[in-house]
Amino acid sequence: MPETIVSQEMGYLGNFPAAHLALDIKIFQDEIKGLISAGQVSYAADNVDGKTRQFLNGDNATIRGAETQIKYTPQKNTQVILSYAYTDINSSNYWIRYSTTAPANSLSLLAMQNLPGNLRGSLGYYQTDKVYYIGMVTKESAGAMKRLDLRLARPFRGGEIAVVAQNVL
Repeated sequence: MPETIVSQEMGYLGNFPAAHLALDIKIFQDEIKGLISAGQVSYAADNVDGKTRQFLNGDNATIRGAETQIKYTPQKNTQVILSYAYTDINSSNYWIRYSTTAPANSLSLLAMQNLPGNLRGSLGYYQTDKVYYIGMVTKESAGAMKRLDLRLARPFRGGEIAVVAQNVL
């Protein structure tokens, strides 16, 4: 049986020029059947550890969530974008715990400003809940993440020069 996916989504895109706002909202559901999973099964002919890896289309998952983005442009040289996503994965977890492989909540904030002297500045803040990578044997998570990036750039003909500070937190 091959992997199959049925996706549904409904969204709203609003533009409010008088308020300098744009809004994008989406809810979604993905039904995935026959996810390829790998598991270890006993196999006496294996001389190393008595186990071998077997691949099956044995897992199913339902992914539900919502995403939103608000873009605020108070003036021509300034833009602020706030994004948030919620994801819930319900899976059979036969061999792989798909239900923990995406952060339940993620948030980002990006502020961009054109400055005097032909400079461009930006600030990016990113935050996610903990996740477990597919194939992790332990129950330890990859951990929640909070990150702040700063950037100052000056374009010139044919390119730009930038100073970037990443993961300032």
